[in-house]
Amino acid sequence: MRFLRHERGRGEPAKEPQGGERQLSKPRIEESLAQLRVQIQRLDQKYRLLRERDREYLEVCARSLREGDRERATIYANEVAEMRRIAGNVLHSQLVLEQVKLRLETIEEVGDVVALLSPLRSVINEVRGQVASVLPDASNVLEQLSSQIGSIMEESAPAVNEPEAAQRDPEAERILSEAAQATSTRLRESFPEIPSIVGGEVEELVYGYVRSAPSSFEVSACARNLGLTEREVVMALEGLQRRNLIVVEQREKEPA
Repeated sequence: MRFLRHERGRGEPAKEPQGGERQLSKPRIEESLAQLRVQIQRLDQKYRLLRERDREYLEVCARSLREGDRERATIYANEVAEMRRIAGNVLHSQLVLEQVKLRLETIEEVGDVVALLSPLRSVINEVRGQVASVLPDASNVLEQLSSQIGSIMEESAPAVNEPEAAQRDPEAERILSEAAQATSTRLRESFPEIPSIVGGEVEELVYGYVRSAPSSFEVSACARNLGLTEREVVMALEGLQRRNLIVVEQREKEPA
């Protein structure tokens, strides 16, 4: 009788990795990625909606200022400020989740870097708190996603321990910090400055004076009539010009 040497065929499972580690569950990773992509898209849509509404309210605010309706302008300016606060949270959450998605895609490719999953749970939980009041459904999905990542970690490498909540993972801190910096830059580029309503009583006084006699305006006369220094008037004019409430034109001197 001949004994044939047994060789593992292509379709046979590979032996377990040494050291107690198990292979990552790719279907679970793919499911998590699918959930992430949906939530990122929802946050992007919410951010675009807030930007559009911001433009509309800002126009009403500026128009109300030009018409002298300070009370209405204040209402819309306050609403614009609140929308921008919400937009900042939404954008930050979106950028964080995009980094989480990239990390999961890397893990899916590498297949055995279970320790990289640990900081992802921390940042997902952070995002959950930010979007809870804006997109409650998204917050619930992220909670499920966090639990799912925890299950993947336990199944793949039971020995991997997460850092305690009081000691946030340095990698999680880096992800949140980078997203915060990117959010700040994007907000500055995307949102124009809110017209000044109380940017000092000085600007308000000067703006009212300019509107009353735009063609014959003189800095010295304005300062004298309003009880201001000429420097205060000039600074107020510069502020009003930056906010597109006035256009300052230099007059040509009359020939002597």
